[in-house]
Amino acid sequence: MRLFGNATDAMIVEDVGVVVKLTKLCYAYTCAMVEHERLIRSFIVTEQATSDKLVEENWQVIMNICDKAGKSSDDAKAWLRAIVKRLYNTDPHVGLKAVTLLDACIKNSGKNFHVEVASREFENDFTKLMTKGHPQVARKLRESLKRWCDNEFKTDVQLSLIPALYHKLRSSYDFTSTDTPTKTRPTKTSDPNAVESQEEEDQILKAIALSLKETTGSPKSTSLGQPAPSLYPTVNNLAALSISAPNPQPAKELRKVRALYDFEAAEDNELTFSSGEIIMVIDDSDPNWWKGNNQRGEGLFPANFVTADLSVEPEKFLIEKAKKSVQFKAEVKAEEKEPEDIEINEDKINRLLHLLHEADPTNPETDTDELLSLEREVIAMGPLIDTELERVDRKHAQLTQLSANLVEALGLYHTLMREPQIPNSFEPTYGYAPVAPRPN
Repeated sequence: MRLFGNATDAMIVEDVGVVVKLTKLCYAYTCAMVEHERLIRSFIVTEQATSDKLVEENWQVIMNICDKAGKSSDDAKAWLRAIVKRLYNTDPHVGLKAVTLLDACIKNSGKNFHVEVASREFENDFTKLMTKGHPQVARKLRESLKRWCDNEFKTDVQLSLIPALYHKLRSSYDFTSTDTPTKTRPTKTSDPNAVESQEEEDQILKAIALSLKETTGSPKSTSLGQPAPSLYPTVNNLAALSISAPNPQPAKELRKVRALYDFEAAEDNELTFSSGEIIMVIDDSDPNWWKGNNQRGEGLFPANFVTADLSVEPEKFLIEKAKKSVQFKAEVKAEEKEPEDIEINEDKINRLLHLLHEADPTNPETDTDELLSLEREVIAMGPLIDTELERVDRKHAQLTQLSANLVEALGLYHTLMREPQIPNSFEPTYGYAPVAPRPN
């Protein structure tokens, strides 16, 4: 009986060890999937908030991101990585919107986000952006860094890495703000008719007024003694006109841009065009809406829908090429890889978790073939892990019930052994019972 109990206990201990090991695997798998889902969700929402198709910032989406980024340190890290990835975008419109989003998160997301910003990883990314990022984005980042040091990161010692970064970069880069207007000195021109001072301009205006008064103030006469006014200018009139009439300026050469996306005019003063068309820019003084013309007419259009690089292919052509490339790669991989037997592998789960933690969102080469392959394999292990857990749970329940029955039987056995034996109250009879005599 004792040997049977020891064997059962050993089986229970062994199965409990299997359950614990599988539980750890499931926990690691769940953590990896949760982190991966958090990163993907933050990347998608950040791309929507910093899309180059937005004419202006969507502050409702930005404030929702600020609320989510400040919930925990993991959320702050995921959202910061997504924003930094958009800062590396080659389109300056995307980069500037990412700077606005980063500034809003620093102002509204709280201490968790501040701690992630004041990290060595963000410092390295910020330094890289000064040289590898777009010049407009880098200048806007420097202005924001100076403002952060004067406000959010000024007093907290835990966030001292940001002020140190500002002092380190100040010796190499210009941190003056472009918002403050600067007085520009008038440049000298080679045109002799150009006006160089306000006093000279006033004198010319007075001379023009006197000339017009003399030419229009004399009464017109139709008598025979007075000569009729000539249709052609005289020498005196030419002298007056030479003062009043400005010199003809050379026509401004129109700038060509290429449309990146389709744009349908919603107002009468807007210009409709399709992606890939060439547009002649007439006025680009406004940073958001330019004026131009094409074969359809003349009107306003959003500035971020076009590019000055005429060699850039429109988005729809790039998407079609990408789809063809992806389809071709998928067919090649489908032909090369054969279906493999799926089995639970703890090493692959741990390797995938390590790669997800070490992934760099700013580097497009982060999602390597190994990471994608491990992700597919680990996801395929999910049903097997669930089935194995159900089997182990059933076996564990059976062994638990068996152990309970065994303990109950042992308890009953020991109880019976402790009770005294009851003596028999009758003597056993041996042989046969006496036969009664037969009646006569």
